[in-house]
Amino acid sequence: MLKSPQCLKFSAIALLGFTAPFASADQLFTNWSTAVVAGPGYTAGGGCSASCFAISDNFSNPGSWVVTDITFYVDSYSFATGNPSGWRYALFTAAGTQIVAPTDAGNSLVFTDTGTPGSFGGDEIYKGVISGLNITLPPDEYWFRFTNTQSSAVYPAYASSPSSQTLSPGFVQLTGSPTVEALLSTDVTQRTENWAFEVGGIGDRIFANGFEGP
Repeated sequence: MLKSPQCLKFSAIALLGFTAPFASADQLFTNWSTAVVAGPGYTAGGGCSASCFAISDNFSNPGSWVVTDITFYVDSYSFATGNPSGWRYALFTAAGTQIVAPTDAGNSLVFTDTGTPGSFGGDEIYKGVISGLNITLPPDEYWFRFTNTQSSAVYPAYASSPSSQTLSPGFVQLTGSPTVEALLSTDVTQRTENWAFEVGGIGDRIFANGFEGP
């Protein structure tokens, strides 16, 4: 699954320095290039009455952004992605400050089946978009967290190749408990893969080469 570069609207200053075609003006960050693929099945869900998990990855912004949508990829099944309930997300600074407290995604989250097979048989890679956001982010590093409280059959899909915007330490899995929601957990397991996700919105973004890199 390849990205399709589109023309990016730039300010007059940016146009002086760049003449090549660029990605959509709404795309502010991406941590993948080339393709999104299935991989290790680190669950991103489950009910906390037993065992529950969330997944998280980081991004940064060089200037102030207004985030209007977050796009991410999961390896899952139609019974999970077709159910609008149970999907929750949160946004934190790298210092642990809550920007968006754990929130039900509800009808603001829409999944599209990419048609790419998953890792387990009968599962597919789905593109999820949380839209209708209005989150002002000053320059900083942030962590996007995501979970499904009703199903453990939800796993991250990965970047076959990370983009030049990808940050370390990158993708982690959070373990919740009956007393701590997974999205708020400090029980963190570092993983080596890159969870494929993107941030869209309004803000100055000067790209060095197409849809990648500052």
